[in-house]
Amino acid sequence: MGGKRRLWRKATRALLWAGGVAVFITCCGAPPLEPVNVNWLSAASTAVNVNSIAADKRGRISLVGEFPPSSSESQGRILRWNGSALEEVYTVEEKDSELYDIDFAGEIGWAVGATMIDSNSEAVLLKNEKGRWGRVRDVPTKAPFFSVAATSESSFWVTTLDGIYRYDYGNWSERYELPDVNSVGAAPSGLIFAWPAGDFIWVFNGVEWVKEYPDLPKGFTLSGISDAAPTEGGIFFACTINFGEMYYSAILLRDLAPAGGGVYVLPFFAPPGPYVLSSAFNCTAFRRYNYGIALGQQTHVICDNGEFHLGTLPIEIGAPEQVTFEEEGKKYWMAARNEGGTYSLYYLIE
Repeated sequence: MGGKRRLWRKATRALLWAGGVAVFITCCGAPPLEPVNVNWLSAASTAVNVNSIAADKRGRISLVGEFPPSSSESQGRILRWNGSALEEVYTVEEKDSELYDIDFAGEIGWAVGATMIDSNSEAVLLKNEKGRWGRVRDVPTKAPFFSVAATSESSFWVTTLDGIYRYDYGNWSERYELPDVNSVGAAPSGLIFAWPAGDFIWVFNGVEWVKEYPDLPKGFTLSGISDAAPTEGGIFFACTINFGEMYYSAILLRDLAPAGGGVYVLPFFAPPGPYVLSSAFNCTAFRRYNYGIALGQQTHVICDNGEFHLGTLPIEIGAPEQVTFEEEGKKYWMAARNEGGTYSLYYLIE
């Protein structure tokens, strides 16, 4: 453990321009001067409004969302990549419904969302077993489910408007009150974490949730998290940081210490320049510790053995919103929003 903590303290210099003044910040993995080239390949397009993407144990890619978008006639949809096209494999029966998130553990998958019934929003929970999706009616609340993190084939966590619930071997926990929590995640080590649209992170200690404020370099503050990628060596957060009056896209890394004892480092932030847009990263995926990507509008960052390389995406790709990695085919899969509201599915071979 001591060796790993020394590695976490390894530092190089990254140059940040703030108000025309060069400020040197201690962090590891400074971006190079020249952009890297990436070759995302187009797989398919869909009119479904895509909210989440995930890969199962066999490497099959699934997407969830709604169609038609933003309509009282919309229905939650699940699409699956069959190797040559996107096929619809499940439609929520109620109108005015939507699916927000999907996750897999082993052979089992879970998808969550909401539907309007008699002018009231209610939770939607779906389970995938032996390749088939089905509705689960036993839910602890009528509040919509927004995010799901599967921890085993029999356990998962879900977020709602009023907190977080745990499902474990057929039993639901009492509600954990965590106001304004957006998403929940699970690291391979078993560490459970959640984040709101704010400057802190929740971590579960086995009994209750502990609030952690990341200890960033002097002058930096965390202003929001858009996505997270848990790995066997730490959790990578795609986020926005503030320095003075300027905001930067960044990657924040937390080790796997128990709740209340997490060590945070800032391995990468995108300084202003000709290759970086001001928009924050939308999504991130890591295939394992120190190897992954982060994506923003026309922005592409590759982490290769702990070194971050900055590049751009072709404008015709659109705006990346969801990304995942599937081990079976050694590919990253991205869902990007096109002008006009359609989505395209792309893959990047490792």
